[in-house]
Amino acid sequence: MPNVDLAYQHALDRLAAVGFAALTERERDLAVLWQVEAEVINGGFVHYYSGASGDTAFHAPDALARVGAMGKSAIVCAANALFGPAGPPRDRTERLAAVRRLSAQDLATIDDLEQRYADDPVDVDELVEGFVGKGN
Repeated sequence: MPNVDLAYQHALDRLAAVGFAALTERERDLAVLWQVEAEVINGGFVHYYSGASGDTAFHAPDALARVGAMGKSAIVCAANALFGPAGPPRDRTERLAAVRRLSAQDLATIDDLEQRYADDPVDVDELVEGFVGKGN
């Protein structure tokens, strides 16, 4: 049985050491999956976008879809779309300014999306276990 925590930690260590662009697709997916799950569940989307994890928010819908978390992928895609067609800026300073510009309606939408994300019954860690076990 694959150790998901070790796979996540390896990907996060590599992200810190070499940056997102230098990671393999598997490492990108694992790092981003851990970040989106931890940040959105524990702090919400505004917290996610405001921190360093938000640097890779553009990749989260694809990573979630690749492991089979289609509902969560759609939710993150909808949250990203609140920043416009290009999604949240990849630069943290620009993204923080964009977060501050979100309207009251956008923030209400984010609250709804956070609730939907939390209520989604899919267990991403279980999906990642299968993903890691297949050698992805």
